[in-house]
Amino acid sequence: MGRSKHHRLPHDEDTIDASNVYCNIYDIVPSVNSASRFMRSEWGIYHTGVQVHGLEISYGGHPDASTGVFCAKPRSAQGCTFRERLLIGRVELDPLELRTRIAELARQWPGNTYNPFERNCNHFTDFLCRELTSKPAPPFINEFTHSRFVRGVFYGCVMPVGRCLEKWYDYGGITYTDDAGVAGGESNDLGISGARGINQVLVEAATSRKATANTLFKEGQYAEAREAYNKAMGYLATMSRRTEEEDEVCSQADEVRMALLLNLAACDLKSQDYARAVDTCDQVLENQPGNQKARYRRGIACSHLGRLDAATADFRKVLQTAEDEGDSATVRDARREIARVKQLSDVERAEDRALAKRMMGVGNNNNNNNDDDPL
Repeated sequence: MGRSKHHRLPHDEDTIDASNVYCNIYDIVPSVNSASRFMRSEWGIYHTGVQVHGLEISYGGHPDASTGVFCAKPRSAQGCTFRERLLIGRVELDPLELRTRIAELARQWPGNTYNPFERNCNHFTDFLCRELTSKPAPPFINEFTHSRFVRGVFYGCVMPVGRCLEKWYDYGGITYTDDAGVAGGESNDLGISGARGINQVLVEAATSRKATANTLFKEGQYAEAREAYNKAMGYLATMSRRTEEEDEVCSQADEVRMALLLNLAACDLKSQDYARAVDTCDQVLENQPGNQKARYRRGIACSHLGRLDAATADFRKVLQTAEDEGDSATVRDARREIARVKQLSDVERAEDRALAKRMMGVGNNNNNNNDDDPL
């Protein structure tokens, strides 16, 4: 598809329609690209990103399996020169729906699968344009990947020289540093604030998915709710580890992750999968030893598994904390569960005594009462 089917647009952000999908194109090697344009050719070495709803979404490589997708303010890429913006089409998604879609796609593009000729930022741009509009990105952005000369220079010269120079010089490559303030318009409703970049988008998407799962849970659709909670967990697992220094977004992600685990445990209790509920609550308590909701739900699961001593220990800790904090509702619930577990313990002890009597041959005449019968 040629240039005639894509429209060059002005650089003024005030003229941009947020629902439009644009391909932002940067020169990585401006001198080479300028010379090519002088020869009336579109051939060049480019970086690209997709702009929609006030975000520029792109892809890059790094050594680990977390996502290589990142989001930033449009035209904020560093290490290259902005060239132009081309209109691709329109998207029917609202900003929050877009973030959920990006969260889904981010899992398909881990950083350690990046390849400069087979799976680069321009491949991702074309993929995302097709996903959002069913239309491709302009083909010239990736023509350099088909050049044997470029491949030969890259692998024969650039890579060896780069490995040599990196001992003395750290080139950061193409980065997006201006990624503050990319929160969605509804992020405050989701309890998200002050996060950044792709990790912020993933946290927002996970929070939105959690809200959907909560509705399913309240409607009694526990299997569907569990599936939605797990999908939200998958978004958080995709988070880029390149930005772990962003304490605020990581803290928000941890809070959402703990809430998701607690909700998964609630689904397990409803579906009577008590062993899994215990494992899920253990994950919460490993990170938050003082989480009384996890301890309470673990106590319920343990009581159904016959682990009555463990259940009692959990409920007593919950009760003590609730009394210290003046939480009368939790005090009432904990006391009720302690009484229930005590009844189970009494029944268990009575059954043990009855079994012991039978084994010892006691109470086999017709005059005995029902104490030695199983309860």
